[in-house]
Amino acid sequence: MSELLSPARDTVAGILARGQRQGVFHTSVPPGPLSRALEAHLLALLDSVNFGTWADDGTGAATAALIVAGVGQDDAASTAQRLHGAGHSHPSEGVSCASPGTDMRTTSRTRHSSHPRRPAGPDGRSSSASSWSR
Repeated sequence: MSELLSPARDTVAGILARGQRQGVFHTSVPPGPLSRALEAHLLALLDSVNFGTWADDGTGAATAALIVAGVGQDDAASTAQRLHGAGHSHPSEGVSCASPGTDMRTTSRTRHSSHPRRPAGPDGRSSSASSWSR
Protein backbone atom coordinates (compact mmCIF):
# COMPACT_ATOMS: atom_id res chain seq x y z
CA MET A 1 0.00 0.00 0.00
CA SER A 2 2.83 2.38 0.87
CA GLU A 3 4.38 1.88 -2.58
CA LEU A 4 1.05 2.65 -4.23
CA LEU A 5 0.54 5.87 -2.23
CA SER A 6 4.15 7.05 -2.45
CA PRO A 7 3.75 9.30 -5.54
CA ALA A 8 0.72 11.10 -4.05
CA ARG A 9 2.42 11.44 -0.66
CA ASP A 10 5.54 12.89 -2.31
CA THR A 11 3.44 15.38 -4.26
CA VAL A 12 1.56 16.54 -1.17
CA ALA A 13 4.79 16.85 0.84
CA GLY A 14 6.27 18.94 -1.99
CA ILE A 15 3.24 21.24 -2.06
CA LEU A 16 3.41 21.62 1.72
CA ALA A 17 7.17 22.35 1.63
CA ARG A 18 6.67 25.02 -1.03
CA GLY A 19 3.80 26.55 0.91
CA GLN A 20 5.89 26.57 4.09
CA ARG A 21 8.77 28.33 2.31
CA GLN A 22 6.34 30.92 0.98
CA GLY A 23 4.71 31.51 4.36
CA VAL A 24 1.30 30.13 3.39
CA PHE A 25 1.45 27.03 5.61
CA HIS A 26 2.71 26.80 9.18
CA THR A 27 6.20 25.43 9.78
CA SER A 28 5.75 23.78 13.17
CA VAL A 29 5.55 20.31 11.55
CA PRO A 30 7.87 19.26 8.69
CA PRO A 31 6.19 18.60 5.30
CA GLY A 32 6.49 14.78 5.37
CA PRO A 33 4.84 14.25 8.76
CA LEU A 34 2.29 16.98 8.06
CA SER A 35 1.38 15.24 4.80
CA ARG A 36 0.80 11.96 6.65
CA ALA A 37 -1.23 13.75 9.34
CA LEU A 38 -3.43 15.35 6.66
CA GLU A 39 -3.88 11.97 5.02
CA ALA A 40 -5.06 10.44 8.30
CA HIS A 41 -7.31 13.43 9.00
CA LEU A 42 -8.99 13.20 5.60
CA LEU A 43 -9.44 9.43 5.88
CA ALA A 44 -11.10 9.92 9.28
CA LEU A 45 -13.46 12.50 7.78
CA LEU A 46 -14.27 10.16 4.89
CA ASP A 47 -14.94 7.40 7.40
CA SER A 48 -17.38 9.71 9.22
CA VAL A 49 -19.20 10.36 5.93
CA ASN A 50 -19.33 6.64 5.16
CA PHE A 51 -20.81 5.89 8.61
CA GLY A 52 -23.37 8.67 8.27
CA THR A 53 -22.10 10.75 11.18
CA TRP A 54 -21.16 13.67 8.90
CA ALA A 55 -22.34 14.82 5.49
CA ASP A 56 -19.99 16.70 3.19
CA ASP A 57 -19.71 17.43 -0.49
CA GLY A 58 -15.93 17.65 -0.17
CA THR A 59 -15.75 21.36 0.61
CA GLY A 60 -15.75 20.79 4.37
CA ALA A 61 -12.92 18.26 4.14
CA ALA A 62 -10.93 20.50 1.78
CA THR A 63 -11.45 23.47 4.09
CA ALA A 64 -10.35 21.43 7.11
CA ALA A 65 -7.20 20.24 5.31
CA LEU A 66 -6.21 23.78 4.38
CA ILE A 67 -6.81 24.99 7.94
CA VAL A 68 -4.71 22.14 9.35
CA ALA A 69 -1.91 23.13 6.95
CA GLY A 70 -2.08 26.71 8.21
CA VAL A 71 -4.34 28.62 5.84
CA GLY A 72 -6.66 31.04 7.61
CA GLN A 73 -10.21 29.82 8.10
CA ASP A 74 -11.86 32.38 5.82
CA ASP A 75 -9.35 31.87 2.99
CA ALA A 76 -9.58 28.09 3.33
CA ALA A 77 -13.37 28.16 3.13
CA SER A 78 -13.46 30.58 0.19
CA THR A 79 -10.85 28.55 -1.73
CA ALA A 80 -12.77 25.30 -1.22
CA GLN A 81 -16.06 26.97 -2.17
CA ARG A 82 -14.50 28.59 -5.25
CA LEU A 83 -13.12 25.26 -6.49
CA HIS A 84 -16.39 23.48 -5.72
CA GLY A 85 -18.38 26.23 -7.46
CA ALA A 86 -16.16 25.92 -10.53
CA GLY A 87 -17.46 22.39 -10.96
CA HIS A 88 -14.32 20.47 -10.03
CA SER A 89 -15.36 16.92 -9.22
CA HIS A 90 -11.95 15.86 -7.92
CA PRO A 91 -9.97 17.76 -5.28
CA SER A 92 -6.92 18.20 -7.52
CA GLU A 93 -8.79 19.02 -10.72
CA GLY A 94 -8.09 22.56 -11.81
CA VAL A 95 -5.61 23.23 -9.01
CA SER A 96 -2.41 24.63 -10.45
CA CYS A 97 -0.38 24.78 -7.22
CA ALA A 98 1.25 21.41 -7.91
CA SER A 99 3.79 22.93 -10.31
CA PRO A 100 7.17 23.67 -8.72
CA GLY A 101 7.31 27.36 -9.68
CA THR A 102 3.88 28.32 -8.37
CA ASP A 103 3.72 31.11 -5.80
CA MET A 104 1.19 29.69 -3.36
CA ARG A 105 0.65 33.08 -1.74
CA THR A 106 -1.58 33.91 -4.68
CA THR A 107 -4.01 31.21 -3.56
CA SER A 108 -4.31 32.62 -0.04
CA ARG A 109 -4.57 36.26 0.98
CA THR A 110 -3.33 35.81 4.53
CA ARG A 111 -0.39 34.07 6.07
CA HIS A 112 -0.81 31.49 8.83
CA SER A 113 -2.50 32.65 11.97
CA SER A 114 -4.63 31.00 14.61
CA HIS A 115 -8.32 30.98 13.80
CA PRO A 116 -11.00 29.30 15.88
CA ARG A 117 -12.91 26.64 13.97
CA ARG A 118 -16.63 27.03 13.47
CA PRO A 119 -18.93 24.02 13.16
CA ALA A 120 -20.80 23.60 9.89
CA GLY A 121 -24.17 23.88 11.61
CA PRO A 122 -25.97 23.18 14.87
CA ASP A 123 -25.46 19.44 14.43
CA GLY A 124 -21.96 19.73 12.88
CA ARG A 125 -23.24 18.52 9.51
CA SER A 126 -23.42 20.18 6.14
CA SER A 127 -26.44 19.85 3.90
CA SER A 128 -25.24 17.55 1.15
CA ALA A 129 -23.82 14.05 0.91
CA SER A 130 -20.24 13.46 -0.12
CA SER A 131 -19.64 12.73 -3.79
CA TRP A 132 -16.05 11.68 -2.99
CA SER A 133 -17.08 8.81 -0.76
CA ARG A 134 -18.93 6.91 -3.46
